[in-house]
Amino acid sequence: MHTTHTTLPNNMSSHLKHLRLLYHRAANTLILRIDIATTLAGAVLTKITQGAVSAHQIVPQSSAICPIHLFPVVVLFIVTATFYLALRPRTVHLIDYACFVASSKFRYPKATLHEHAHLSPLLDDSTINFIATILERSGMSDQTYVPPILFYIEPYCGLDEARADAELVVFPVIDELFAKTCIHRDAIRVLITNCSGFCPVPSNADMIVNRYKLRGDIRLMNLSGMACTASVTAVGIASNMLQVMPWGSYALVVSTEIIGPLYYAGNMRSMQL
Repeated sequence: MHTTHTTLPNNMSSHLKHLRLLYHRAANTLILRIDIATTLAGAVLTKITQGAVSAHQIVPQSSAICPIHLFPVVVLFIVTATFYLALRPRTVHLIDYACFVASSKFRYPKATLHEHAHLSPLLDDSTINFIATILERSGMSDQTYVPPILFYIEPYCGLDEARADAELVVFPVIDELFAKTCIHRDAIRVLITNCSGFCPVPSNADMIVNRYKLRGDIRLMNLSGMACTASVTAVGIASNMLQVMPWGSYALVVSTEIIGPLYYAGNMRSMQL
């Protein structure tokens, strides 16, 4: 006897495994819901039958409803209600939020920026004038705050400095949020972070999980290169992921931008802008 084996590509095999897992979960959930509906229908029918028998004994009736007629109605009602509650979109609520408030020692007035630009050997006079014009037109005030690394005359922001900057901003905000909400960390099943310019490996999401000892099966997503649109996108992704999470699950969304690695010391106008 000759047997022929067909080998599927790895990606197709992976897709089939995911589809098989989803099918088993859906089938198990459907069977469980049907069992619950049937049990509830039996309990309701028993109560109705007992009430009908008691009423018939107290006040004789000329006609009575047969319990077998009530059974399909009760089952249909409970199954319909079960499927409606199971298939309708879940309502997602914003529990609370927290924002980073920098210390006054990180304030970076325009005069300080101008002075540092004049002291830099890498910038010529035309570039310094261009920077001054852009600052005036952009509306940057003297209450602008920058990372500590930018206070140096020639800022250098490597991986260690950028990660320290991220920890300086992210950890106090998450601490404040946990203190305000009192949510148990095991209830957080989704973590979404977004930072456009700083995308290290391990990611910012991994850094948060290790710091706060979040659950091992948490769903992580790290968005990058999307600028300001990432915040809105992250909230939408969190809402969609909570639709398939167990009831009572929470999603933590952390939006930030680490500008230290983006510093440019040169005379190309487009880069300075």
